[in-house]
Amino acid sequence: MADERIVTSGPIEINPDTYSVAVDGKGVSVTLTEFRLLLAIVSAKGRALSRNQLIDRAIGEDAVVTDRTIDVHLTAIRRKLGKARKFIQTVRGVGLPSSGRERRVDAAPGAFGRLSG
Repeated sequence: MADERIVTSGPIEINPDTYSVAVDGKGVSVTLTEFRLLLAIVSAKGRALSRNQLIDRAIGEDAVVTDRTIDVHLTAIRRKLGKARKFIQTVRGVGLPSSGRERRVDAAPGAFGRLSG
């Protein structure tokens, strides 16, 4: 029986109870902020999230964070996901939805990513 609390998108599995991330069943080491960002993206279930929404959900509404901080964390997440990084996409001026389908990455500078899978 699968754990109902585990959030998945493609090969990515996130367990909010243990603060763990796995890709194809293999553990991936992420920071707490990266974990919270990835959980926010996957939990959005296809809805695009702006940087401000990501900051609110992952870091807190009262946090003072620059847009570049989110970009740096997303870059680190992509690197750590290995081949599954293709599930995080950049969508210029939109946000970060999780659509359930693999798509090509548009890595436009200053754009947002989105998770699909």
